[in-house]
Amino acid sequence: MSATTSTRVVRVPADTHNEATQIAALRQVQAGEMLADAWREYMENHREEFAKDLEKTAKLLRDGTLEKLAEFTSRNADARAAKAVERLNSKRAAGDASEPAGEAKPARV
Repeated sequence: MSATTSTRVVRVPADTHNEATQIAALRQVQAGEMLADAWREYMENHREEFAKDLEKTAKLLRDGTLEKLAEFTSRNADARAAKAVERLNSKRAAGDASEPAGEAKPARV
């Protein structure tokens, strides 16, 4: 990592965190350093895809309607929502399994 590295919180699923920590220990590097490398690799491998999305967004801003722009930018909303529900259900199931019988978990506000 560079000398300008700072600490930031990034929430990842527990299994991803555990795997990254274990692999980093095997490689004798910091998990954050390994994840930063993986992020740079991801960005490099998907640069063209991101560029196409930005170009389409720019075209819709110039020539399209607000409705078409909203449709394009929210095209993955259903899939993201489904994944969020899946994560929430997994957390609830894990929480329910760890609670003693008859004790309710307080609601989060």
